[in-house]
Amino acid sequence: MVMINGRHRPTIEERAIVKRMAQAGIPRKNIASLLGIPYAQLNECYWRELKHGLDEKILALSDTATQLALNGNEKLLQFLLRTQGYKYGFSEKQVVEVQNSSELEQLEKQIQQLEQQYDKDY
Repeated sequence: MVMINGRHRPTIEERAIVKRMAQAGIPRKNIASLLGIPYAQLNECYWRELKHGLDEKILALSDTATQLALNGNEKLLQFLLRTQGYKYGFSEKQVVEVQNSSELEQLEKQIQQLEQQYDKDY
């Protein structure tokens, strides 16, 4: 830890550590404790690493997931289409074929129970 005029001055290595810890989701108070500096000083000296560390990790994960999906990972492709494709009209629809009226009544009761359980309006 480098101190200049009694103030903490981050080194390149410390910045890298703070960024990795922020990417891992470690609470800021724990990061400050590890560095041996006050919480306020952590926020002042490392605000970029704290603010953008997790964003950069999510971007890297997203890029990797996209490449894997494009290279044939079918489960990942389905996941990405389910979570992001709806914006562009992609949707998975479940089709239920009913053979007789007693099955229909039973399904309607199950739907009502689920709607009440999850308090959603479909």
